[in-house]
Amino acid sequence: MAVRGGPPPWESPELTGTGRVPMHSVPHLDRVPLDGRWRFQLLPSPDAEPAAEWGEAEVPGCWTMQGSGAPPHYTNVVMPFPGLPPTPPAANPTGLYEREVEVPSAWAGRRVVLHVGAAESVLIARVNGREVGIGKDAHLASEFDVTDVVRPGSNTISLTVVKWSDATYVEDQEIE
Repeated sequence: MAVRGGPPPWESPELTGTGRVPMHSVPHLDRVPLDGRWRFQLLPSPDAEPAAEWGEAEVPGCWTMQGSGAPPHYTNVVMPFPGLPPTPPAANPTGLYEREVEVPSAWAGRRVVLHVGAAESVLIARVNGREVGIGKDAHLASEFDVTDVVRPGSNTISLTVVKWSDATYVEDQEIE
């Protein structure tokens, strides 16, 4: 999951995203909602291999609030892991979300945008096995133009959410 042969996105302070549509406030009126139950796995690190069996997670929602065994941790003084920026720990909880989505046949030839409402800290989005982009703005929406990847009928959306990144060092600071 390295960007052009470089370090992985969770260790790249200069990277805030790839393949994203610019942020905007215009609603998408013609859409397929993605809220609901998704297949889910919580891995011990971004490089861990997925298991054969999947659980479920509710979207929108945070795996930390859905009994995953990785509860939320608020801190404004000491980082929740040892080490120095920009490298997060190797043991870095990573959630895999996956879901089949039906794209209407009427959308053939139209621009199709994947909207992910928020993720913390790194979001890697794939559609039909192809990476479509990365978002690294915790709790902000990321959108990706997936026109060239989706097809009418069933499509697989996969979202990898890496809990800690180089950005965690900045996001963890409380300004007084």
